[in-house]
Amino acid sequence: IFISSIIMDPKFSAKDLLQGAKRLQHSDSPSENKGSSKMSLDDQEALERLEALYEKHGGDLDDIFAELRADPSKAKKPHHRPKSAREFASKYMEGFYSLVEDNQPDAKDSRK
Repeated sequence: IFISSIIMDPKFSAKDLLQGAKRLQHSDSPSENKGSSKMSLDDQEALERLEALYEKHGGDLDDIFAELRADPSKAKKPHHRPKSAREFASKYMEGFYSLVEDNQPDAKDSRK
């Protein structure tokens, strides 16, 4: 599917990644379905590739997002920082780290 082809081919932009992630939002969360029959093999492969990318860079969000050609700002916020490769991959596939629609400051950030 779209996400796995993006991860293998870095010519795609962050916008392309977001569009692919949005398509996945219509199905169950990858984090809840890893290994289940509801998740397609392509989705499982994409999840595993994102986990491997996280591990390859030792969780360094700047390096991970540089390779993805995306903005790490949201992922670097203390309350959004992934605690594991699985959490990162699942949230990334769900579009959680996207800034395209998230141009409002978080409520926690506005209290500072």
